[in-house]
Amino acid sequence: MSPMPRPPWSETPILDWDDVNLEHIAQHAVAQTEVDEIFELSAYEVRPHKKRRKEAKYQRRYLVTGQTMGGRNLVIVIDKIDDGHIRPVTAFGR
Repeated sequence: MSPMPRPPWSETPILDWDDVNLEHIAQHAVAQTEVDEIFELSAYEVRPHKKRRKEAKYQRRYLVTGQTMGGRNLVIVIDKIDDGHIRPVTAFGR
């Protein structure tokens, strides 16, 4: 699947964090600041989640790939809540 020309949310989305998604990314040795950096830099690609046609819970999910300021490449799975809010579900290095 090729990247989308524009993300399906505002240019500067608000990332919704809670204990659940913070713990999940920590299990993959990713810090919240790394995920935040990728969105702050706006240097990322967005693709619809591969499972979006098979399961309803994936309808609003996207895969974001980008690089932190430190040069680490990450894949971030996010849920689009609305045009201004997104929720990281998980993240991992690639």
